[in-house]
Amino acid sequence: LNAGTVDFTVSITPIEGADHFQVTRVSDFQDIVIAGNHYTFLQGRTMTLKELSTYPLVCMEKGTTTRKFWDSIFKDHGCELRPNIEVNSNDLVAPTVLHNLGIGFVPYKFARSYLMNYGLIQLDIPVPRRGICIVQNPQHPLSPAAKALLDMLMNHSSDTISTYSENEGSTLAF
Repeated sequence: LNAGTVDFTVSITPIEGADHFQVTRVSDFQDIVIAGNHYTFLQGRTMTLKELSTYPLVCMEKGTTTRKFWDSIFKDHGCELRPNIEVNSNDLVAPTVLHNLGIGFVPYKFARSYLMNYGLIQLDIPVPRRGICIVQNPQHPLSPAAKALLDMLMNHSSDTISTYSENEGSTLAF
């Protein structure tokens, strides 16, 4: 964005280093904590992060937006996130949890189809919603094609933008 080689990006919050960019939130989503059928005894309980840390955890690898988000939540509550399994894509967390390899952190959208097989774990803290944002450099004008695509994304964000969250951790550049 700084060099003007891309017109805009679609990024997931939290977004670091975007102070001088125009950031427009177009959609949001909720992360949840899920567990496979091996952990059914935890259903219906509200857990602290400290309690949760005593079980095997599955999450995104270090450096991803999701991992930074959960690291921050754990740190803010006096805990350290130490996953047993780290994956490089959100769509790998749910199948790993389904095979009872640990308790995982995923956007609700990724768990929808699995919720029949999972237990949903309630935390004793609110988990902030995260956003899907369009990030632009106001110093660089948009190309006509980028303007058209941006208009499509902004006007149909509930249908279009949400599909981009599936590969969170990477930023899409247009």
